[in-house]
This record gives sequence, structure tokens and C-alpha cells, in this order.
Amino acid sequence: MSQWLKVLVLLMFTGGAQANMTLAQQVLEQPEVVGKARLTVLLFKVYDATLYAPKGQYHPDKPFVLSLRYLRALEGNKIAQRSVEEMRKQGYINEKNLSLWQRQMASIFPDVQAGSELTAVRTSAGEAVFYRGLERIGQVKDAEFTQQFFNIWLGTKSSEPEMRKQLLSQHGQKR
Repeated sequence: MSQWLKVLVLLMFTGGAQANMTLAQQVLEQPEVVGKARLTVLLFKVYDATLYAPKGQYHPDKPFVLSLRYLRALEGNKIAQRSVEEMRKQGYINEKNLSLWQRQMASIFPDVQAGSELTAVRTSAGEAVFYRGLERIGQVKDAEFTQQFFNIWLGTKSSEPEMRKQLLSQHGQKR
């Protein structure tokens, strides 16, 4: 297969992920996809998730990128509310922090439509930085928030264990 044909095929199959790979390339050293998964609730497709890490090797205490490409419209404040509910499901009980974090997320997360991409970056400082496409839309400078937020998808107590397994599946990641 010619190089041009390979590039064309690659572009056809990476379409929606291209912006997020570009973002991952900007914030990570040697980013590779760790895994991909789709969240479906009661037959409704909600979003596709992709996890990127340096050389495809995810570690919860090192930088990584989690991208969500929404497949339906959702309000930003509902996304924030659901995030807090998921943190509670995992056993986090500090209501003062949860209330603060919900307000912070509600001020950051925009309403999304089908095709919208929101991306969260776990920085080397343990902070969470949020993007809509390639536009930086907010940051939470709290390592405890960062851990609890990403545990929604990647923690051992995730309410979506199959999604977690798929996100961590490539390159022999520990489940």
C-alpha cells in the first residue's frame, strides 16, 4: 500500500480523535492511546472515551489525557452534577469538597451537543485542566479533586468497570 493511501486510510479512521491526539501531543511526551470505550446507558449512547498516556503507559500519578466525545446533547451543569454523584458512589464523603467541586465544574463545563469533545488533562502537578476541542476552558488546582474526578473512569471502584477495563486494556495495563 502506498504511503499516501496509508495516510488517507489513517485519516478516515481517526477523524474525531484527531483534535484530541493533537492536544495529547501538545501536553504529553510521546502520547499513545491506552484504550477506548463507549458509555451507553439504557440503550442511549452517551459518549466515546479515549485515554492517552506517554508511550501508552498509564499511571494514575503521572500526566495523561482523557477525552470524551459526546454522542448526545447534555447540559454542563448536569455533567458536573453527575460527576459528583459518581464520586459519591465510589465512597467519597467530604460534602464540603463535593459542593465546591460541583460549583467549579459547573462553571467550567459547557453544554455539549453530539460531536462535542471535552478533554481532561492530569498534569504532572496533579491538577486537572479541561479543554473543549483545543480551547482551554478551565482548571482545578486540587490534587484530591483530580484523583476523585479521574477515578470516575479509571478507579477500581468505577461504576462502569467494563469501561474502565477497556480504557486500560491496551498495552497490558493493570486492571
